[in-house]
Amino acid sequence: MPSSKSSQAPKRAVFVGVLALAAFALGLPVGFMLWTLLSIAYALCDLVWKGAGAMTGWTLFPLIACGSGGLLIGLWNARFKSAPIPFDRVMARVKREGGYRLERPAASAVSFFLPIAFGGSVGPEAGLMGMIAAGCTWAGSRLRALAERFGLQADARSSRTFLTKGARRVVYAAGVAGGIAGVAAYTSFLPGGMALPRFAAPAAFSPYSALCAFVGVLAGWALVVLYRSAVIASKRIAKAFGTRSVLRTTVCGLVLGGIAIFLPYVLFPGTQQFGSLAQSWQSMAGWMLLATGVAKTCLVAFCLNMGWSGGPYLPLVFCAAVFGYGLASVLGADAMVCVCAVVCSLMGAFVGKFFGAFLFMMLLFAPQSIPLVAVCTAAGAFLPMPEALRPKGMM
Repeated sequence: MPSSKSSQAPKRAVFVGVLALAAFALGLPVGFMLWTLLSIAYALCDLVWKGAGAMTGWTLFPLIACGSGGLLIGLWNARFKSAPIPFDRVMARVKREGGYRLERPAASAVSFFLPIAFGGSVGPEAGLMGMIAAGCTWAGSRLRALAERFGLQADARSSRTFLTKGARRVVYAAGVAGGIAGVAAYTSFLPGGMALPRFAAPAAFSPYSALCAFVGVLAGWALVVLYRSAVIASKRIAKAFGTRSVLRTTVCGLVLGGIAIFLPYVLFPGTQQFGSLAQSWQSMAGWMLLATGVAKTCLVAFCLNMGWSGGPYLPLVFCAAVFGYGLASVLGADAMVCVCAVVCSLMGAFVGKFFGAFLFMMLLFAPQSIPLVAVCTAAGAFLPMPEALRPKGMM
């Protein structure tokens, strides 16, 4: 006579299948909504810069737009306290509280839009991570309630589950697939969203290319040293403003806009600029490309710590790419060798762990670049970082 445990196995498998379908269905609107918000942010950016900026044609427009943006960011966040928080703090709250909630979703969405719309040197990662965490918490609470009905959960408020590890993985994977399907559904019918850069493979590799790659690796590591030094300096400057948060964000905008008059590529997260940079870098002076990479690296740290909330990852990839093009111009080297070396070394040094940085880099570089990507990412990850500049709550 079969045991009761074995007789319940098919029934449990059906319940897990139902949970997986529910996870997919819940993930679908989360992915769609995230891509909608991201598309709105970039549409507002186009409205400000390709609309008003192109219409006026003013040389000083970056100063006016960024200064106005800084004022609006300061006023909005002072009123609603809804600025996106960094990735590490989001994850810490998820671990501590078992989930993440946006107290003011509409206000948080506006706080996410403003820095991108007004040209901030910040990425969308921080705002997106908070929204993803909130969406996962929303979906998770409904899945737990459904699991309780199936007798697979102690109660809807408890994290205790009677699902096996394999079954949980199936449910989680279905939720992720639903989120991806939501993004795909959006891009199938509506314009917008964010495209990651995709760099071509080096044309050829020679002893001189190897030397240039070595220089690029050192440059990527040095940009991380520069960024973390700029974080320390920016925090001291921000502290000097005390509670005058509106003045702080306005000054940040004026500094950003003033520099952008001379180096326009310091603006924006960089995600929408890779294409134009790849087409125009040969017409730009090498010193201008190098100066843009250095200035934008400092401005990413400055914006993030002066109240223009966002993330550093994608802007720093752009900093490294533009610096790599500058090296190629100055050294007369293969552009993709220099770009790959600087970008991969920077990300390896910034993340500090080879595997995570390598997986991210494989999203950006062609499969033919894998050997160079692996070597440069590993070099950046294992080059020594000064103790004072190791990440300890750095943004």
